[in-house]
Amino acid sequence: MRLIFLDIDGVLNSATGKEPYISDMEAEKLKLLKKLINESGSSGVVITSDRRYSKIDMEHKTEAFDQFEIFIVGETRKPNPDDLEDNRGKQIMDYLSSSKEDIDRIVILDDNDDGISNLFEDEFILVNRFYGLNEEVYQKALEILK
Repeated sequence: MRLIFLDIDGVLNSATGKEPYISDMEAEKLKLLKKLINESGSSGVVITSDRRYSKIDMEHKTEAFDQFEIFIVGETRKPNPDDLEDNRGKQIMDYLSSSKEDIDRIVILDDNDDGISNLFEDEFILVNRFYGLNEEVYQKALEILK
């Protein structure tokens, strides 16, 4: 199984975003994400975005992903408020260690490091939020997943 750990803001939308938008995400970036899933043989995405805290927002995001046939495999756990050192990197590690699936490869797309590079140096792509998911990020992610 191959998975894409996905932040939304700064990855599927950007400072230089172009219409049309679907649930605050650029349609062109959703198309590129779908292409990445198809070309890499990925099973889908695991949501790491803070958007996962809002049930209503995630319902809208899921509808948008469905339009592009992007499967949401799951989401990482919420931060532990009692652990000041909890971060997104640890949340991804916990997701992987608790998964019952055989996960061979992952790529992590995020515009904020938040402890990710310390644990996933080779799998993490720091996305420039000014551009979001673009051809350069796509190529790097495809190389990691193949």
